[in-house]
Amino acid sequence: MAQNVSPEAFCKAAGPNYVPVYESDGSFNGNCKIQDAQICLGNEYTTPKGGYLCCGGGSVMAIDSSNQNADCCQPGKVYKNAACIDPPPQISCPASNAQWVQQNGINFQVWCHRNIIEYTDPFDWRGKMSALLNMNKRGQATFQDCLDICAADPKCQGANWWYGKGLCGINNKQQGGSWFSRGGDYKNPPDMAWVDNRVIAMVAVPQR
Repeated sequence: MAQNVSPEAFCKAAGPNYVPVYESDGSFNGNCKIQDAQICLGNEYTTPKGGYLCCGGGSVMAIDSSNQNADCCQPGKVYKNAACIDPPPQISCPASNAQWVQQNGINFQVWCHRNIIEYTDPFDWRGKMSALLNMNKRGQATFQDCLDICAADPKCQGANWWYGKGLCGINNKQQGGSWFSRGGDYKNPPDMAWVDNRVIAMVAVPQR
């Protein structure tokens, strides 16, 4: 068995219905078996890959909405990226204003109806037109999507979640800017949004 892999994860590699075989002393003997038949009462699920899942022992079904895969997790957990994890923070305005969230060890402060300004090159008309067109698009991005993108980018100082449009705006230029020069504007708190206030900013603290 590979190091740092639990017996459950080791056996699931053979199929979603395989479980570890334990000795009487509780040690894993390296073998897997198809789990004993269970009676599922409205709790059975067939995964997109064809596996059959039935949760028991106090666990509950959790489905990853991004790919429809599922697993049995402890109550209160969600299933994402092939793991049972704590649910993402519930962000809403004005309740979440000035609150803190953490992702990948990075602290972010959340601000309602404020946006981190990022300037384009004054002579980059293609970039300005792209930004203008982007404001008229509609997406499905969530607050957590924007947070994940920013936290994974070491250059990202913060992000805007335009919840009215389902879009993310990422501040990762790592240089100051103005209306006459390309760059970002790191402020905590950032400026109030004056065109569309359906936005929540998340600012990395301290500045990265």
